[in-house]
Amino acid sequence: MSCDEPRRTAPAGVLLVALGAIALVLVLVPLAARPPLLGPAALWPLWADLAEWLPLLAAALVGGRLWVRAAGPVSGGSLAAVLGARLRPSDLGWGLLLAVGARAVDALLAFALYGTADGGGAAIIGTDDLPSVLLLVVGTGVVTPIIEELFFRGLLQRWLLVRLGGARWGGGAALVATASVFALLHLVVGGAQGSPAVQVVGTTLVLGTLTGLAAVITGRIGAAVVGHVLFNLAGIALLYR
Repeated sequence: MSCDEPRRTAPAGVLLVALGAIALVLVLVPLAARPPLLGPAALWPLWADLAEWLPLLAAALVGGRLWVRAAGPVSGGSLAAVLGARLRPSDLGWGLLLAVGARAVDALLAFALYGTADGGGAAIIGTDDLPSVLLLVVGTGVVTPIIEELFFRGLLQRWLLVRLGGARWGGGAALVATASVFALLHLVVGGAQGSPAVQVVGTTLVLGTLTGLAAVITGRIGAAVVGHVLFNLAGIALLYR
């Protein structure tokens, strides 16, 4: 195999699809969170979620298919193989460690900024607000991490690793670039929802780096998905007080 062969298996069209999806999210999420909002108040966060989910999921599926077609047998012949969408029992342990580490950083940032580990804000949900709780747990807690990991660690980071992997610094550059774009997207999403910018960027940069490392070490995104889900669910649990 020539030194250029690995790069040929990761077509440039994948990056164009990924960049297009990121641009759509950066435009659509602030629009979806802007009043007047449609439907009952409990569903308002859903519009911003959909504005993120749909472009990222479409990009992961379309970009992954482009990759499968370009790589042929080298890709393993399936979308799951290209995106590293596999789960092993050991991923549960990796994911738990990842979530604990990212939550610890979030608590430290909150304490440094607000003098309290929970960010100093009032609880935004209560046990009597069942629709909002369900939307947070299912949407933010489960669906969002799965889609984001398919896109960021499954598509974008793996594409960058193949394209830059020939360079001595390629792996680190791919990880840092993906984590930085991940943090930028959350800065926009969090800003649209009124979250503090410094805490959002710091926490998501660490989370993106840890999930990226887990994906590189294991060769799949299972641990990244588990860790991201646990991280988000822990954040939701902290809203009850």
